[in-house]
Amino acid sequence: MPVSENYKQSDTKAESKHLRAEDYDLDKKWRLTVEDVTMEMMPARDGKPARNRLILLFVGKEKGLVLNATNQGFMEARMGIHPNGWIGASVVLHRTTTVYGEKTVPAFRLIEAKKGVSRPVPPPPPIEVDPLPEDVDDFDDGGDPSVPF
Repeated sequence: MPVSENYKQSDTKAESKHLRAEDYDLDKKWRLTVEDVTMEMMPARDGKPARNRLILLFVGKEKGLVLNATNQGFMEARMGIHPNGWIGASVVLHRTTTVYGEKTVPAFRLIEAKKGVSRPVPPPPPIEVDPLPEDVDDFDDGGDPSVPF
């Protein structure tokens, strides 16, 4: 079977549960909202030991973005050190390239991060109360009659 003209490296790789840059076209950008931040132990790779990595999960998306040192530093600089403070942030994810070792490889870069826009909370519905009686002169509380109220 001949190879299609729009072949991507990802066509021959196993499915991943995380976003992979090689699965997307160069220079694509997405505005996303951070739904959650988790931590996962990633296996050893390229001679580096297994280690915990932060993963951004996005509203309405199945796959999360595993943060490398560059993207984690970007989020920390703009959104604060603690990842729980990143939830609700609006980010722009850019598919680009970077140099890794001696090769140019596909990469994701976070290029914008802003606190989530808080939506105004609608006021509660009015409380329904019974109207006051029209004739309050008939009310006798047994108090001092000289007090005018």
